[in-house]
Amino acid sequence: MGDTDVDAQMVTFEHQSRLYPTEIYSAFAARDPATAGYCLRYEAENHGPGDISSFYWKVPDFRFSNFPPRDRASVAFTVEPGLKPVIKPTTLHGFLNATRNTLAYQTETKKAALEVSDAVRTAELLNDASEKIELADDKTLSLAAIGMEFSMRGINVITHSAGFWDGKGRLTISFDVDMGDPKVAATLISPFSSAIAKADATVLAMMAMAKDTWRSRMGLTERKMVLKKTFEIKASDGVRIVSHPLIFNTSFGQVCITARSYAPGGYNLSEGCHVMNFNR
Repeated sequence: MGDTDVDAQMVTFEHQSRLYPTEIYSAFAARDPATAGYCLRYEAENHGPGDISSFYWKVPDFRFSNFPPRDRASVAFTVEPGLKPVIKPTTLHGFLNATRNTLAYQTETKKAALEVSDAVRTAELLNDASEKIELADDKTLSLAAIGMEFSMRGINVITHSAGFWDGKGRLTISFDVDMGDPKVAATLISPFSSAIAKADATVLAMMAMAKDTWRSRMGLTERKMVLKKTFEIKASDGVRIVSHPLIFNTSFGQVCITARSYAPGGYNLSEGCHVMNFNR
């Protein structure tokens, strides 16, 4: 990994006449030349006197029902080769309706950078996940591993996804989640994992299962999941890198983070924490 570029910013929320200074960090580094792309890291720390309720930061797409004080949330993930990340505007949300504008390193995409409402899908975030990777008949393709690592108050989770196209109509994708041994009481819900595990090997079935499990907030709850499935698709369908939520029920509230993995490209399965409403 190459040299790391780091940026730090401080904003302050005010709630019931109390101040909640919140510090964020963003950083990136070039990956090994053999794999190209970048590693990005985002961190947030609450320096206030108590929890920040309904905390949300759009760029890494994580949301906490309660963000504890004197605790740091950190997420790191890999992105595909592209333009060098640059510092751009971003927004933090807290206490239901408070927003604070700040800056952070972000990847460049083909679409204009937008600070948008929760109605806009995660596909327009995180390196433009709606872009398809092209496949060709009679030509195999190994998809480079992508992953994410998240830590917060005794919770550590690592995800990993890879794929292989055999050139003959079969796409095999894998998605692994390892929660380790959390130091606090926590259960993990992964609707996307449930969709891979339960749907048959058709893209439409997987899409329907993913949407159903998201709406019902059901999913696998094991601490470690190793999932692999082969789909029969056309080369013209391609492959997408999709974003999808991982939801933790913890002793200090609910946490939602966004993982990324490969999926058949005929349909965009992306969903994320921006649609999460902890009050419903």
